[in-house]
Amino acid sequence: MPWVDGTAYAGPCSEAPGLWLPTLAAPDLPTELIARSLQRRHPGRQPLLLWPRPEAIVPLDRLLPLSSALLARIEAQWDATSA
Repeated sequence: MPWVDGTAYAGPCSEAPGLWLPTLAAPDLPTELIARSLQRRHPGRQPLLLWPRPEAIVPLDRLLPLSSALLARIEAQWDATSA
């Protein structure tokens, strides 16, 4: 993985499956409690990324692999929206 200065990275939490956290941050609460609370607030959406700044909970269950076809589809939608 290329590391770039000023970029923040996230990864899955080994203690709480379904929870992703920034790699350089450690929550004040036990990660299992955080994961259970988030699962109650967002049922059926896993994994969930908990991002501290700006504060956000991001469901990761609908991510698509990057491909040239996906980029072309996104570009076509942007072009249609801006026209």
